[in-house]
Amino acid sequence: MATQPTRLRADAARNRELILTAARAAFRERGISAPLDEIARSAGVNIATLYRRFPDRSALISQVVLDAYTLVRDETRVAKTKLADPVAAIEDLLLNLVRQRDQLVLPLLGGPAVDNPEIFAM
Repeated sequence: MATQPTRLRADAARNRELILTAARAAFRERGISAPLDEIARSAGVNIATLYRRFPDRSALISQVVLDAYTLVRDETRVAKTKLADPVAAIEDLLLNLVRQRDQLVLPLLGGPAVDNPEIFAM
């Protein structure tokens, strides 16, 4: 039986999201080699907080990529519910993805291949 992910406290969840937002911006500007301490500083957290959420650079990159694929999957599922008008469904899908393009930074830039079973399970 799969274990349920641990629910984070509100402040921990907020910090995690701040880190991911800062990481996406840093990766967009400087690539995946952007310094983790700069990502932490930009997120308004200390480096220990970043490492508590993401034990290494690979874990952070993997989460950014997973979030992007999850977003595309979810938007595609929404579009599939509108198949009565396929052109409108595709238009809505593309417009929604363009609006959220900041979250798609690594896949759109040909980001690193991530060997994450969660991505393949989608």
